[in-house]
Amino acid sequence: MAIITLNNRATNRSDTASAGQVFTATSATAADFQAGGGANTPLFRATVSGTQTIPNATNTKIDFDTEVFDPQGTYDHSTNQRWTPAVAGYYFIGAKIRSAINNDFGYFSVKIYKNGSSISVVNNSHWDTESVEVSLIDLADANDYYEIFSYHNKGGAENYSSDTNEMQFFGNKLIT
Repeated sequence: MAIITLNNRATNRSDTASAGQVFTATSATAADFQAGGGANTPLFRATVSGTQTIPNATNTKIDFDTEVFDPQGTYDHSTNQRWTPAVAGYYFIGAKIRSAINNDFGYFSVKIYKNGSSISVVNNSHWDTESVEVSLIDLADANDYYEIFSYHNKGGAENYSSDTNEMQFFGNKLIT
């Protein structure tokens, strides 16, 4: 057993905290372990239930219609396929999209929209891969909402993957 002195108080190292707790040095008792940080909620992850056809040269919202998890009920998978965090704060938001288009020259992009406007874009201009991932950290108000759009100019309508591992939209609040 080791004794540590903090602010002129002895602390017994055998007192242990649970995960997510911090120690406040006001005495040497286990009662001084208090919750630290905060929660990474709200959070969600959504995928697709089938193949979606994306028209040529058109920004098209991706239909993430299947919730994998959404404990706070902030993702609308049935009507708008959008996420409204409902709590102000900083958020990590991202998406992964896979087209079913074979490698070919053209232009393929994935975009995060906030309140109807693009705020982050990842472009793939030579189809060197069929998957594109986009993410960002953003400050949201309680009523902001996020959606995922994609665009291609392959020449005709193209199918996007129905693989739930390759088609994902996700987000969570950051502890600040």
